[in-house]
Amino acid sequence: MVIKSFVSDKESGNVRFACSGSIISKRVVLTAAHCGLAKPEGYKLSTVVVGEYDASRSPDCSEFFCAPPTQAIKVENVIVHPGYEKKIFRHDIALVVLKEEIRYSVTAAPVCLNDRTEIVINERATLVGWGKLSGQSSMVSRQQLLDVPLVTLETCERIFGDSVPVHEGQLCAGGEEGRDACAGFGGAPLLLNRDGQYFQVGIVSFGSEKCGSDGVPSVYTNVAHYHRWIVENSPS
Repeated sequence: MVIKSFVSDKESGNVRFACSGSIISKRVVLTAAHCGLAKPEGYKLSTVVVGEYDASRSPDCSEFFCAPPTQAIKVENVIVHPGYEKKIFRHDIALVVLKEEIRYSVTAAPVCLNDRTEIVINERATLVGWGKLSGQSSMVSRQQLLDVPLVTLETCERIFGDSVPVHEGQLCAGGEEGRDACAGFGGAPLLLNRDGQYFQVGIVSFGSEKCGSDGVPSVYTNVAHYHRWIVENSPS
């Protein structure tokens, strides 16, 4: 369900990890626009890796189960929301179209997209991706999960409003001391469990330099707000 994306240097071809994203169909990955446009200067989004849990192990096995091999698939093109504004993360959403279809498996399957506009404050959501959580000194090789509470948009407006305006196309979540995604989680999905089925409600957009501080949540792109755009712009 959750993928890793990589960028390559336009001149040297060197590859590095960029962001996370989520599978929404066999050829489309949902991520943040700031990921789709490849943040490092001189790099372009080139490849996604599907079905990985722990990059330090190949094959990826536990005591009782070995996951299917990962799939590295080249990017065909990136569809960025036309209203995206880099400096203020407005409309921070993009669709990554792949050159080949993903082979669905137990470790590679599409996520359901939330289309409900109402948000239940204090309901706990799960963030899934690769990167560094608060309290960790460096990036880790395995996929990480973190439960965070949904909070009011006004909370983020109060914290970020002077420098980055917060608007209705975003969600606010987190704010518990020592519990936040601090680096590498850009584009990662925020999920809600509804009767045993997970729905993606958010996409990691931006946060504070005071990552993991009490009362300082992070900002996510609101999937329900962009549901129609996602459907209308996803290749069939």
